[in-house]
Amino acid sequence: MGSSTCRPALLLLCNLVGLALVAAGVKEEAPFDLFLLVRQYSPGYCQTTKCDRRAPPVSAFTLHGLWPEFDDGSFPQNCETTQDPGPPPPKSAEMHCKWESFKDPDPEFWDHEWVRHGTCAEPVLGNRPAYFNTTLDLDDKYDLDEAMAAAGITPSDSRTYAAKDVLNAVSDSFGAKPLLKCKSELLVEIWMCLSLDLKPIPCPPGVAVKPQSRCGKEVKLPEGEPVAAACGKFFPPPGQASKRADLVQGAGSGIATAAA
Repeated sequence: MGSSTCRPALLLLCNLVGLALVAAGVKEEAPFDLFLLVRQYSPGYCQTTKCDRRAPPVSAFTLHGLWPEFDDGSFPQNCETTQDPGPPPPKSAEMHCKWESFKDPDPEFWDHEWVRHGTCAEPVLGNRPAYFNTTLDLDDKYDLDEAMAAAGITPSDSRTYAAKDVLNAVSDSFGAKPLLKCKSELLVEIWMCLSLDLKPIPCPPGVAVKPQSRCGKEVKLPEGEPVAAACGKFFPPPGQASKRADLVQGAGSGIATAAA
């Protein structure tokens, strides 16, 4: 699975095979303890940080990254790799929509995430294409927009939500409470701890204290712009699985099995 010889048409199959290996026991060989799946809420982020992109922030969660972690809150980074990095990130349209940078050009953001975090995930997830495919699959599987909508939490400029309700929205949908990162009352990111077989787990105490900007009892999810029409297929309405998620689940293995 780690080979860089996977042709683009076979990337999903290679990814599913690799994730099946994870579920079958690769966990013992992993040089770290868990993953953090980090999504950002750009309307909150861009109200407190200068966003340099022309595209406005949208009322949806987008990817920041998938990060290997140790139980004590430390993490490996910039790991050595003997593999060819492989082709550029797959599914470029999907990447631009779901893994958008609001400061640097998207490819620079993706390169940063691969070099700093993806190289360290390589023993479990495989090469660069597999790392990006896996993260996109997890974003679909653990859809934060759908979890929020199911709990009646929608973007608003006029109301706040109890932080515990945001935590419970994720827990009710996926079985484990996440971590919240805020700036003032504005929700900036949601971090989900995942086991090495990619299932949501409670965050270990050492990881749970990591977000530098803690949230208070109330949080705001300010409104952003609607998702652009070109990206609409990657942000299906709540209750409707995306085509990517349907394809992965229909394969009968990989992420659908490991993260069920």
